[in-house]
Amino acid sequence: MTTNHLLLKRYLEEAASSDHVDWAVWGLCNELDSPSLRILGGLHPDKETDEIRFYFKRTCRELNLQTLESDESPRLAAPLIHSCFVAKDLTAREAICTMAQLYKGDDFRKKDPLFAVWDDIAEAIYLDDYNDPDKDMYYPANQRSDLNKTFDTEWSFFHRGLNLGVPESGGRLMWCRRHETFAPMKPKPPGLARRILRRISDSVHTDPFDEVSSACGCRMHELDQVEDWTRRSEVFDLLESGKVRS
Repeated sequence: MTTNHLLLKRYLEEAASSDHVDWAVWGLCNELDSPSLRILGGLHPDKETDEIRFYFKRTCRELNLQTLESDESPRLAAPLIHSCFVAKDLTAREAICTMAQLYKGDDFRKKDPLFAVWDDIAEAIYLDDYNDPDKDMYYPANQRSDLNKTFDTEWSFFHRGLNLGVPESGGRLMWCRRHETFAPMKPKPPGLARRILRRISDSVHTDPFDEVSSACGCRMHELDQVEDWTRRSEVFDLLESGKVRS
């Protein structure tokens, strides 16, 4: 149990008492040392849970180890997932599904858009297990045939999104193909207006609830649904060049 793996499991609220003891033993075998760490490594994970919590906190102070709380930004936890993948603590599939866990929250508009694509990949992988015919709706088959490459490629896009300062809410990365811009979406109309628009749209076969840019009025497309990696890279190249606004 490496340090980053334990910190990740604690952030996800999945760390057991045995994980803390296993980490202490790993640390003592890998040039970590402190008085409390030695005690922690000798505790019984089933019978001394209170002591494990106490000595873990003391160990963190002695080693100046910063932990993440579960209510902190998922963007702070993402590097832990990457580190665990590189260290082979997580398989590519596990790393992808853990990134998908970070696309959390009951309010879609408050979800971090940088994690949306991971949620789609995880759904496609799940449907692969059952050979579901809808699996390719979520993520292209040719881009998940090698999950190690999938994780590495999507991580590079994730990191580029961080560097571009993509907002931490909004649900999805929305992209206007016509004007090649990111823009916030127009608020959807309130209840009565929605019902009226729905009736109108039924008669003309359009969807009034397509996501529409508040800047140019065009229909917006989800950037993570720009399926081809090369094309998506070109979009990021444009944004990074400063030729279009994000």
